[in-house]
Amino acid sequence: LLEIVSGRRPAQAVDSVGWQSIFEWATPLVQAHRYPELLDPYISSSSTSIIPETSSIQKVVDLVYSCTQHVPSMRPRMSHVVHQLQQFAQPPVK
Repeated sequence: LLEIVSGRRPAQAVDSVGWQSIFEWATPLVQAHRYPELLDPYISSSSTSIIPETSSIQKVVDLVYSCTQHVPSMRPRMSHVVHQLQQFAQPPVK
């Protein structure tokens, strides 16, 4: 999910440290609540009006991080993840 949201590979070469995982890159941004910076540049520079709101990005990123808990029993079931993603895809009720 984080790869889809960010448009990044699971790991990328970084001059000073060798390799950096997508989570090593994203975690400081998440901790600083800089969610728009996590977006794939193609999405955030899109000329369409489909650029997600910060709260929507935060919901997806929170779901991503819940799936990466160190203790497996703390991770959501995939059925819950699918349900959440379906909810996110629904247009807001006006």
